[in-house]
Amino acid sequence: MTTPQSKRRRFLGFTAAVAAATPIFDRLVGPRIASAQQPATGQRWSVQGLFVDACRCEVGCPCIFGSAPSAGYCDGLAGWHVDSGRFGDTPLDGFNVAMAFHSPGHVFQGNWKVALYIDQRANPAQREALQAIFSGKAG
Repeated sequence: MTTPQSKRRRFLGFTAAVAAATPIFDRLVGPRIASAQQPATGQRWSVQGLFVDACRCEVGCPCIFGSAPSAGYCDGLAGWHVDSGRFGDTPLDGFNVAMAFHSPGHVFQGNWKVALYIDQRANPAQREALQAIFSGKAG
C-alpha cells in the first residue's frame, strides 16, 4: 500500500537526486506549505503539500528575504508535491510540479526565464489548473 508519506519520500528522493546531480543547486529546503487564493477571475483554489527549493545562492538565500542574490544572479529549481488540492471543482491531489528559473539580477527587477514542468499524469484540466497556480496566473 502506498501512503502519503511514502509518496513524499519518493518525491523528495527524486528531487534531492536532481539537486545533487546539478551543480547550480547548492541549497535544499523542504518545509510544508499551504496556500489558498481567490484570483480576480473568481476561481477558488487551494493546495497543501511539500515545497522544495534549491538555488545557486549562499545558504540562507538572500532572495527569499528581498535582498540581491549572492552571485549577482540566481539559478534555481523549485518543486512542489500536492498532497491535497483543488482548483474550483478540479482535484489536484498527488501531483508534482517543478520550476527551473534564472533571474539575471535582483529577483524583484524581473526579466526571469522560467520553465514549468507539470506532472504527466495530470489530465488537460488538471494540467491547466496546476499551470495557473504555479505560474502565478491564478493569483
